[in-house]
Amino acid sequence: MARPLKLTPMLEQYFEIKRQVPDAILFYRMGDFYEMFFEDAERAAPILDLVLTARGRGSDSEAPMCGVPYHAAEQYVAKLIRGGFSVAICEQMGDPSAFKGIVKREVVRVVTPGTAVEPAIVERENCYLLSVFVAGLAGAAYLDVSTGEFFVKTYSGEDDPRLHDDLARFMPREIILARDSCDRLAAAAKAIGLAATFSEPSFFDAKLAFELLTRRLGTATLRGFGIEDEGDPRVAAAGAALRYAAASHRKDLAHIRSLRVESDDDALHLDAVSLENLEIFDSRDPDGGGAHVHPAPA
Repeated sequence: MARPLKLTPMLEQYFEIKRQVPDAILFYRMGDFYEMFFEDAERAAPILDLVLTARGRGSDSEAPMCGVPYHAAEQYVAKLIRGGFSVAICEQMGDPSAFKGIVKREVVRVVTPGTAVEPAIVERENCYLLSVFVAGLAGAAYLDVSTGEFFVKTYSGEDDPRLHDDLARFMPREIILARDSCDRLAAAAKAIGLAATFSEPSFFDAKLAFELLTRRLGTATLRGFGIEDEGDPRVAAAGAALRYAAASHRKDLAHIRSLRVESDDDALHLDAVSLENLEIFDSRDPDGGGAHVHPAPA
């Protein structure tokens, strides 16, 4: 992101916050508006039908910008999410009149396609975040943050037709993958309008995932759920899904307290062609989502 020749205190704060969420469009609260600057403004303005203007026009600190009223922000966030983007909501922390100099601000929520729970964004009963990790076999975790539904499946690999059929069956809003892996799966997801988010491979660390899951589920092992081995790729996928969702909401998602292991014997299996012919789901706009690169949430 190109910087102006001179940074005002406000722009210094903006860039400091933007570094925390480099791949999300930052809604930076200024009074009654959320402002977007630089590349974020240039990307968002045409999608949101906003006029692109500039702060400090003609000065060394000129910054391209656009903005939306804070009270109507949800509808604008929904448009960006439907376009496959993530949006970081940055709020003023306290009364601006109580601060000397610039008011403190911080990101309170990162809305992503697969972790949204807002009614204006979630348009159907289930809204899944899908996490996939490949270690020989492919482990997948499906998480609906709004309802707490959480289940895992195993596939033979990223090219397993059953996995691609399940993309059409469950229609997740977002898939998270380890960086430098599953390029073909990411391309297949993009083709049906699914946002793909890449994180560092360490984000899928099996040991940390196992500890997170057993602590969350209140068990010493996962054998009761049908998972015998800490190194099972489903463990890494499930741990990544939980961490990503919690980081997005900036809080512990205490309502997610159960895990289900699903097999193809649990339900009638329909392939992607059958699902399309039966028109069970609404068609998705193929241009509605894309692949984005995100760092692993802290």
